[in-house]
Amino acid sequence: MIEIQNQLSVNPEVGNSTKPLLAEVPYLLCSAIWYKDLPTMRLLPKNCDKGIVLCGWRHGNIIAQMQATMGLRTVIHGKNSAGKYEQGFLTNDNRFVERVEAAEIAFKSGQIKVEKTYLFSEDVW
Repeated sequence: MIEIQNQLSVNPEVGNSTKPLLAEVPYLLCSAIWYKDLPTMRLLPKNCDKGIVLCGWRHGNIIAQMQATMGLRTVIHGKNSAGKYEQGFLTNDNRFVERVEAAEIAFKSGQIKVEKTYLFSEDVW
């Protein structure tokens, strides 16, 4: 097994020969919604124990994706309900984080310039 954390990228065209492949601080990769009541999929973020996690550019895109692919609405109750869900983000270290933690990560990683207490995908992308 290769130790990726200790590997370095080498790209002489841009003059970086010591840039780490993985970031030293977590950062956000994309918006995500964790559908907790749906049948569990095999490949989940490491901190999710059930359901499925869908990812996309914005949360609205994910909601449309759920409706188009599974015929389910992103609501807790009612006809064609996807059940319990939580909107958040997926990180580069394969974790699902809710909006409050995502705001901290985005600020510390430099993805947003102004500190926020609650993050929306529009704040980042």
